[in-house]
Amino acid sequence: TLFRSLNTETDFEGAEEEGTGDSHIPWLKAGGFGEDGEFLRWLEADLKKAHEAKLNGDTRWIIAGGHRPYDTITDMEGVEGWFKEYGVDVYFAGHSHSYSRTTDVSSKPMYVVAGGAGCDEMGPPKDSLMLGPESSEFVTSDKYSSGVLTVSPDKLVWKLIDSMDGSVIDEVEIPHE
Repeated sequence: TLFRSLNTETDFEGAEEEGTGDSHIPWLKAGGFGEDGEFLRWLEADLKKAHEAKLNGDTRWIIAGGHRPYDTITDMEGVEGWFKEYGVDVYFAGHSHSYSRTTDVSSKPMYVVAGGAGCDEMGPPKDSLMLGPESSEFVTSDKYSSGVLTVSPDKLVWKLIDSMDGSVIDEVEIPHE
């Protein structure tokens, strides 16, 4: 299993904090962390290498994650297409203080926003583009929650757990193809 954490805050044209500081505090600079375009060149090369390893049977899953959800991925030139081209299975994000995931597990990647760990901003996202592609259907929740991903050679199992009573709010299996 290959897991990659993406920088969804800085280091790409139009990034949320490209020209400001962390949390938009100008004197608290957040990045960039490399030369212009370096991060995206690295990301494409890394996803391509992971895809080749998947095709060769050296890895079974490609999982990506970043703080910001789907709408930021669409702002990062090439990334949404690379996720499909290089076989990313799941993209996990936070940022929106709620939970959502795309329902079609056969259409990869599955997009998951698990931002319900606890915040007084809980509630469904106001912009559905935060969640995933326009044609997607979603499972959502505004409960305080956390998620558990179980990885095996045959499947990924994602469970969203209610922080108050421990019950399973949502569960999905992604079989290995």
